[in-house]
Amino acid sequence: MTGWLARRRLQPLHPGAWWLWAVGLAAASRTQNPVPLLMIVAVTGFVVAARRGDAPSARSYVAFLKLSLVVIAMRILLCVVGRPRSPGLGEAIRDYTIEKKDEAVAEARKITADLDAKIKELKAAAARQTGEAKTRAQAQIKDLEAKRATASKKASDLGRATKASWERAKDGFADAYRDLATAYDKAAAEFKK
Repeated sequence: MTGWLARRRLQPLHPGAWWLWAVGLAAASRTQNPVPLLMIVAVTGFVVAARRGDAPSARSYVAFLKLSLVVIAMRILLCVVGRPRSPGLGEAIRDYTIEKKDEAVAEARKITADLDAKIKELKAAAARQTGEAKTRAQAQIKDLEAKRATASKKASDLGRATKASWERAKDGFADAYRDLATAYDKAAAEFKK
């Protein structure tokens, strides 16, 4: 090494100190904020360059840094390209069996109640609109209420379903909830304009 760092070479650290250093960095790197993470990488690089010994294993920092960059790049690529589409809340009802009917009905009621609270907020926002915007908002709220009534009926059908009608009842609720959620998303996006 040449330069200031070579002239200031300090005594190598004990292996236990490196382990403590690694544990501390692992705890500090739990954040998802890129600024502290980049600072951690910079400080780590400086400490390793200043305190590593001459053993062959001392050069492993660069190799592991490159490996971590490859892993990060692969994770980003897999998230962008191969992201599995998670099922919507209503779609999860399709996974329940007739034996778990009570749980499915409770879940159906919970997710529709959660959406009810959001629809209530949209109603309040619609009431504050004026002119043509208010007319459009009221039409969207009316559409949401109709779709909510359908989803509510399908949730009731789910509760009354027999073994023979279970699959049809699940599909009916999942479809009705998807329509309701899509209409809500569309209305919410319109209100944000």
